[in-house]
Amino acid sequence: MATDGTNWHPRDLRDERLAAALAAGATYHDAAARSGHSLRTAKRRGADPDFAAYVDGLRRDVARRVARRLGELADRACDTLGDLLAPGEPAPTRHAAARTILDSGAKLREQAELVERIEALEARRPDPGLRAVS
Repeated sequence: MATDGTNWHPRDLRDERLAAALAAGATYHDAAARSGHSLRTAKRRGADPDFAAYVDGLRRDVARRVARRLGELADRACDTLGDLLAPGEPAPTRHAAARTILDSGAKLREQAELVERIEALEARRPDPGLRAVS
């Protein structure tokens, strides 16, 4: 059975706080203190594969929300950088904006190329459910 976090459900508010703290990157010690659980209970929950999958799911949800928000702001950021290239802006400002645009463009192209390469490799796998063993 795959552990995707759907098999684990918080028993109470302390469990919710523990999972949220761990998803935010807290140590077991800090997460236990924030949640009201003992360190022993926090570690016991962390050893449960379903709980760990639940915490991973919380992390993914946060990452998706942040990515969506950044995507929403990207157009405005591009417009701002474009405005900073105007001839009336000081040369150092125009230079910094140009450098940021070029650097960001190169990173995005590199990421897009990596995504394409990964998709091509995944398409060649005999069984998409198989995962590499490390």
